[in-house]
Amino acid sequence: MGIAAIWRRRAPLAFVGFVLACASVLVADWNANDVTVAPIYLLIVVPYTVGREASGLRALIGLTAVLVWGVVVNATAGPTTPSGYVSGMASTAVAWTAGRWLRARRLVNEELQRSAQRIEAERDSRVRLAVADERTRIARELHTLVAANVSAMVIQAEAAELLLVDDRDAADVAMAAVEQIGRDALSDMRRVLGVLRHSGELASLTPQPGVGQVYSLVEATRDGGRQVELTVEGEPGPLPASADLGLYRILGEALADDAGAARIWLRFGDNTVELEIIAASVNGESPWPTLAMRERAALCSGVVECDLHADGRRLVVSLPRALEEVFA
Repeated sequence: MGIAAIWRRRAPLAFVGFVLACASVLVADWNANDVTVAPIYLLIVVPYTVGREASGLRALIGLTAVLVWGVVVNATAGPTTPSGYVSGMASTAVAWTAGRWLRARRLVNEELQRSAQRIEAERDSRVRLAVADERTRIARELHTLVAANVSAMVIQAEAAELLLVDDRDAADVAMAAVEQIGRDALSDMRRVLGVLRHSGELASLTPQPGVGQVYSLVEATRDGGRQVELTVEGEPGPLPASADLGLYRILGEALADDAGAARIWLRFGDNTVELEIIAASVNGESPWPTLAMRERAALCSGVVECDLHADGRRLVVSLPRALEEVFA
C-alpha cells in the first residue's frame, strides 16, 4: 500500500483502486486492536491524493470508492456505532476537500503564470513592432534627405561644367560643394535602416523640417494657448541633415506629449548641439524619453537623458555637429 504511493500523481484513480484492493486483503484477517495505521492511511491519505491529483469526475469516483469501501468494511466487521460511520466519512470528506482546494489553488497559480508569460511575450512583440515602425519612418525621412542631397550634387556638377572654361575658380567652388554634399549624403545613407513603404502609400513631396522651423513650431504651440519660452545660445551654423531633422522631431514630440508650460534651450557648441526642455507636466502615458526620441538620438550617435527638475521634468538631447564620415 505504501509502495503504490510512488505513482499516485501519474495515476491517482489506479492508486485508489490498488490501495483499496490491498486493504481488503488485509482487513479480511486483521484484528482491529492490532492495526491502526491502515485506517488513517485509507481515510486521509488516499482521499486527499485523489482529490488533489484527479480531475472532475475521476476525483468524485475516487471519493465514492473510498466511502463505499469504508461502509462495507464497517458493516462486515460487526456492529458499529453511528458515530463510527460519521467520523470515518467526515475524515474522508475533509481530506478530499483539502485536496480539491489545493488542486484549485495550484491550477489558478499555473494559469496566472501562463497569463503573465503570455502578457510578457505580447508586450515584447509590441515593443519590437513599435521599434520597427519608428525605424522605418525615420528611414523614409532620411531617404528623402539623401535624395535632396543627390539632387543638389547634380545641380552643382552641372554648374561646374558650365563654369569650367570661363571661370575655373567658381568651378572649383562648385566642385567642392559637390564633394561636401556627397559626403553628407553618404553619411546619411549609412544611417538609413531600410526604405519601406506601405502598399498604396504615396511618396511625400513636403520638404523635411529642421532646426530652422523650430520658431514656427514654438509659435504654433503658443497659438494653442500654451506658455512656451525658447532660448537659443551659440552660433547655429550648418548641421548634418539627420541631426537637423532629429532635433525638430524630438522637440515636436516633446511639446505634443506635454500639456503645461515649457522652457526650451537650444545650445550650439563647437562640436555638439544640445536641446534642453523643462516641462511643468508630462503625460504619464508617454514618459520621456520616448521610443522615437531614443531611436533618433541613437541614429545620430547622440545622447538623450531625462531627470526630475525643480520646475518639472527635464529632457536633455545632445547630438554631434559633425557625424562620422564613411571614408574613415
